[in-house]
Amino acid sequence: MLEPGGKSIKSIFQVADVTRALYSVSKICDDGCEVYFTATEAVITNDGKVVTRFAREGGLYCAEMEIKPDNGETSPFVRPDAHA
Repeated sequence: MLEPGGKSIKSIFQVADVTRALYSVSKICDDGCEVYFTATEAVITNDGKVVTRFAREGGLYCAEMEIKPDNGETSPFVRPDAHA
């Protein structure tokens, strides 16, 4: 992969079936926030204030979240191993 200026950067890409909700970094940034990644966590800030932190677990930055629809109904998103 090349970055502006023609310097090479090394990266690894993984393609897999999605089994959990994924948070889009580009959408977070489009909403005016900034995201910082370290070896142990990802930090989301807005106007310089920390909004949330995601602990790194293996190769993923993870957090427990509950998805609430705007209309007050039960979320249609459930874990694959959830029992109805």
